[in-house]
Amino acid sequence: MYGSLLSPDPELEIVHQPPSKPADAPAVLLVHGAYTGAWCWESHFLPHMTQRGLEVHALSLRGHGGSGGHQYLHFSRIRDYARDVRRALQHIGKPTVLVGHSMGGLVVQRTLQQQSVPGAVLMASVPPSGLTRPSMRLALSDPPLFQQLNMVQLGGYHMISARSLRRALFRRDTPLDRVARYLGHIQSESLGALMDMSGVDLPNAAARIPCETLVLGGSADALFKVSDVEETARAFGVEPMLFKTMPHAMMLDRDWETVADTVTDWVLAL
Repeated sequence: MYGSLLSPDPELEIVHQPPSKPADAPAVLLVHGAYTGAWCWESHFLPHMTQRGLEVHALSLRGHGGSGGHQYLHFSRIRDYARDVRRALQHIGKPTVLVGHSMGGLVVQRTLQQQSVPGAVLMASVPPSGLTRPSMRLALSDPPLFQQLNMVQLGGYHMISARSLRRALFRRDTPLDRVARYLGHIQSESLGALMDMSGVDLPNAAARIPCETLVLGGSADALFKVSDVEETARAFGVEPMLFKTMPHAMMLDRDWETVADTVTDWVLAL
């Protein structure tokens, strides 16, 4: 189930589970967001999509999860993460749809400037204009949460409470013990990547290689509002699909299956 890549770049963790009855469809590469790793897809998305016949891989970007490069994490840039995605695509060796969540959505946007793929799914993605507007909005609307999220940079999960993590990523009624299980996996994010997402080096939407694109978002997302999802969709010339009451962590929400089936149906139809 577990595989890795060996090259002069950091070793990469790729979680893979082959389907028992393969469908006639592209493979799928799942790209996580900030502060997480491939683990965020393992509970629900990866096994569910595999059961429906897709060949699914989940990548931990350098410095995340089981990948190498943790000691150099803060020097990593969005372009480095995009390189990790391209290496993973080379490893998979067949047409592959990219699915990126949050920061992973921006990594996918950057990858599309250099790599042709049959399709891309952007889930609660950082919009093309970056983090500045969403960050300022959160700082004004919920200063304590904004402060705790920034403190994660200093000490990973030790610097944020389960209640704050729930407020940022989950529904208000999500059991705290469930949130606490995820909290133990939270880590710091690259300062270089955060700077890029704040405007230092954002992907050029006009320079991307065209492909079929699906843009998803949640109306109850505390980090990226409907307007951010709409901005992303406009940049790709598509209509966004919004899920009512869905929070930011779409792949871990209680209604994850609705989102997973939406993505799977879309990939199967390509």
